[in-house]
Amino acid sequence: MTGEQKYYWEYHWERWKYNAWEVFGGKGNSIPEADEDLQKRKLRRDWIGLNWMGESSSLTGTDEIAWPQLGRSFDEQLVPNAEGIFPHTVRSWSNIDKENLDRFYTHLSWILDQFPQRAKSPFPTSEQLAETPQDDRGKFFSHRERLSIPELVKRLVTLPELATQLKILKLDKNFREIHREAGYWTGWFMGDGDRFGAMLQELTQALPPNQVDDHLTRFTRRIRQAGLDFKQNLDLFASCPGRVIYSGGDDLFGILYTPGLGGNSTPLAPRRAYEWLLNLPRFWKPLQTTFKDEFHQDLTYSVGFVWVGHQVPQRDVLHHCREAEQTAKKAGRDRVAIRVVFNNGQWLQWACPWRFLGVLMQYSDREGKSWDSEPNWTHLYQDWTDLKARHAIQVQVPKARRKAVDETLALALFELYFGALPSTAPEWVEPVTLEHLQPGSAAVKQLTGRDDAAGIVDWLDGLVNVGWQLSN
Repeated sequence: MTGEQKYYWEYHWERWKYNAWEVFGGKGNSIPEADEDLQKRKLRRDWIGLNWMGESSSLTGTDEIAWPQLGRSFDEQLVPNAEGIFPHTVRSWSNIDKENLDRFYTHLSWILDQFPQRAKSPFPTSEQLAETPQDDRGKFFSHRERLSIPELVKRLVTLPELATQLKILKLDKNFREIHREAGYWTGWFMGDGDRFGAMLQELTQALPPNQVDDHLTRFTRRIRQAGLDFKQNLDLFASCPGRVIYSGGDDLFGILYTPGLGGNSTPLAPRRAYEWLLNLPRFWKPLQTTFKDEFHQDLTYSVGFVWVGHQVPQRDVLHHCREAEQTAKKAGRDRVAIRVVFNNGQWLQWACPWRFLGVLMQYSDREGKSWDSEPNWTHLYQDWTDLKARHAIQVQVPKARRKAVDETLALALFELYFGALPSTAPEWVEPVTLEHLQPGSAAVKQLTGRDDAAGIVDWLDGLVNVGWQLSN
């Protein structure tokens, strides 16, 4: 290949592979405010590029913006003339000015809105574009966006017509028909086995050299088969519609949703999603038994579960899933972190060991209604928020002042609203009692991940807020 036919995509991709950076900055009147602003910007992917071209920056790497003739060798760059044709060869792509860059994105956006019909059509004039209805442009991406190379590629391969030409398999009907309209929330779960690297090390160190290979082979086959069995388990979503998106070894990722597009589908109730989550551990119990009997290892899973509104971008949903999973691990593993994410980006979170997750079903309101009879959680929520507003209950207290936190009132409310565990909870679920919530005890450390009074109050705060959201 010579002349205009020769492209150098490998150069850009190799540089991006090894030198891609995203720089985020947050600001505020204090360190906590600046940190909060930083986290919000990270969730929005609001990154800063000191040098968006990426040709010499060690900070921004080559996560660079796409531009006309990207990939062509530097001494063969072409500049379009007034008709949009590229007849003139130039020595450097720096001759691609802002006007031509804008034209490139506008043209690409216009074509992809009705691809492939527009692919062979002449590019319209500015006047013709201005006459195009607002609702009929920018559907695939806005001409004002300046996409990086990886982001542009990700967008392109998800365009159905291009995906077909590239022989990329289409998502099946069930996944494409997930309701993400107003009023339709979805539940995303992401899990990971705990201490698998440590287990492998313990196996290699505890066994004679001539047995290590055999045990590692059986270990790997067991866990790979477990991932396959989990994905193919027909009973997994018998009580709640959903699907496993990925399950490989000790990793799992899936979604609970309302199936079907249009019609009179009833939105998935959050309490139904919670009840499904409560029973999730029983699907890996056989694997736990196998690992205990065969490898003498205690296998546990940490899962992040995100209950999310329809307007939250999917990339943010995945980010929340990863953060929730890490929260579960940092709190002590063998537990689930439930995060409720609202359309405005705000979120609530609560982490709980699997065997105590049935605590939400312990709730009974002032009229004595239990989980079975749909109790009114508003009573507890209002009492709790009123006391917080008056600083009678202190939550999220800075580390320097945690010793001054008094958990007495918070525990009194817990005792008032949470009675005996109803019979509808799974038999393996244990009730949470005041004995589990005593500062300094091993039980409270196991339950909340902390052993101080402030940790107890924070855990109860998450319980009340998340419980109120999931009880409807």
